[in-house]
Amino acid sequence: DNTVVRHVYSYITSQLATRITRTIPASCIANSLGLMVRYSYGRADGQSINVEPIHFKPKGGYVSFVSCGTIEFPDPAGRKITMMPFRFGDRSSIPDEFQAYYDCIEMCPYPEETVGQVGYLTINEGFVKNGSYIQRKGLHIERPEIIEQQANGEESCAFSPAPENTSSEHFEEPDRYKGGIYICSNVKHANKVWDALVDKNAKGLVEPDGGCEHLRKFIGVGTKLPENQLVWMTDRTPREEIAMKTSGHQQYFQVVASDISVWYENCYTQNPLVSIPEGVKIIKGD
Repeated sequence: DNTVVRHVYSYITSQLATRITRTIPASCIANSLGLMVRYSYGRADGQSINVEPIHFKPKGGYVSFVSCGTIEFPDPAGRKITMMPFRFGDRSSIPDEFQAYYDCIEMCPYPEETVGQVGYLTINEGFVKNGSYIQRKGLHIERPEIIEQQANGEESCAFSPAPENTSSEHFEEPDRYKGGIYICSNVKHANKVWDALVDKNAKGLVEPDGGCEHLRKFIGVGTKLPENQLVWMTDRTPREEIAMKTSGHQQYFQVVASDISVWYENCYTQNPLVSIPEGVKIIKGD
């Protein structure tokens, strides 16, 4: 009997493993002479070390998260909204009570062509007791129902490393971020993310709310985020919120920059200044 159980367990775990992609750390990816290249020891200071060609054109699937600067949080005021629509680059699209976060949005390195498009803002400020969470506990992937491909066939969520000038060993322009999700907390090590991607379309692989605790053994060692560290990630990136070690105030900020297919009216925050885009299905239930 034990042998049968072991075989069944081995089969199930092997099937789970095939649905997870271990990704390359963003610091080890660059764009050199039109090639996506991998650095064995990182691309710090523009030094090329053991370059391995990976792909001709940068696209999604190589990187699961990228640290992209820091933000300065406004003074807390008990604000709390979830997936509230707004327009990128348009301060007037944000209600007065949340205007303090406009500068945080502008710190997200979204591309110029995103200006005027609808994004979705989440803010959570509050006093969190020792051992508790401001958002949710457990390993999970975000589930904002991001559309995986745009109408032109391009991926809606991808990271493109900066082109490198091989003669000067410097980067000619900043990294580029397409779609995706930006997150940040003002508490040190409040969040942990992994260099991995979960197949969100595999039936039964993740729970309806994105929970995937059973996949922990397959995703390696995660990275704890410093306070105020702004991170870009995909909706397939495993993330875990870490319980507060001491009671205190916490602020959490999130922007979804990709097109979505579903918006939950009972769970999300309406914005009288911005309508949900056409084509997005509004669901009244949870």
